[in-house]
Amino acid sequence: MNEKDRRVRRTKKLLKSSLVELLCEKSIRNITVRELTDRADISRGAFYTHYNDVNDLYDQMENELFEEMSSLMAIDPAHSYVEVYKSLIDYVHDNASVCRIFIGKDSESTFRDKLVDVFEEKTMQTILYEKNAKKAKTDWEYLTRFICDGFIAMLSMWLESNFAYSKEKIFELIANIDKKCYSFYE
Repeated sequence: MNEKDRRVRRTKKLLKSSLVELLCEKSIRNITVRELTDRADISRGAFYTHYNDVNDLYDQMENELFEEMSSLMAIDPAHSYVEVYKSLIDYVHDNASVCRIFIGKDSESTFRDKLVDVFEEKTMQTILYEKNAKKAKTDWEYLTRFICDGFIAMLSMWLESNFAYSKEKIFELIANIDKKCYSFYE
């Protein structure tokens, strides 16, 4: 690994963490490049080497988070999606600051909706596999949306509570709800 790659990663990491800090204080619309680079102690030239503007950095962060979280949902339908709950709970816990920005109740992005859509798609694939069905019943579609939207909402609430429950406790709660909901797939 060469020195330049480490500097680039360091610069991007500083800019991302500084943007997260600023987003905890104000809206993305009110953050300037100068303010961001001052906070990160990075030159404006270094910023513009990697990003067009603050929104570009924000969008790239959102896309990276989406890719990482989506990859955790990419399961073999033959395996339980309950394991996905564990993976996502761990991920959110370990990346709380950036997750608060994008899935918190005050999020300004459409990230939550996109995440629910992907989770819903993956969950439905698993349900179809488990039920040996080619097409989902309408009831299944409603139930799957309810479960997936509820799961993401619970993650958001857990973040907002600053992890009032332990990871084990939130998983147990979600797994119990999931188990009860699964019985409605007929």
